[in-house]
Amino acid sequence: MTVESQTHRYQVGAQVAEASMYRLYLCKQEGTDRQYLLQIATEMTHNGALDRSAYILERLLHEAERLEEEYTHVKDNPRHFLNYQLCFPEITDTFVSASQGGRRINILRFRGVDDVHAM
Repeated sequence: MTVESQTHRYQVGAQVAEASMYRLYLCKQEGTDRQYLLQIATEMTHNGALDRSAYILERLLHEAERLEEEYTHVKDNPRHFLNYQLCFPEITDTFVSASQGGRRINILRFRGVDDVHAM
């Protein structure tokens, strides 16, 4: 099965987890070897929860980048980094899929993890 956002197509693989509001699947972005997790609302009524989680992940990234910038002014070694962004997934795409009954889909990436199966 494939799902499509405005910018990318994703080949959906095996389901790896399920919660009351969403399911997680392995997926690959077509035309690349990039692996991701696809989070999809179990019902349209849960779209807001997934939209909110995408917003929170974007805010966390913004805050991690802000703290990293502040840290550059006080650290002794320029090769040391806080790397707070490694503590949570990055939202790489979020969209409502007509082909999936109007449910929201979030595409998640974990920095530094090339093979999602290894997590």
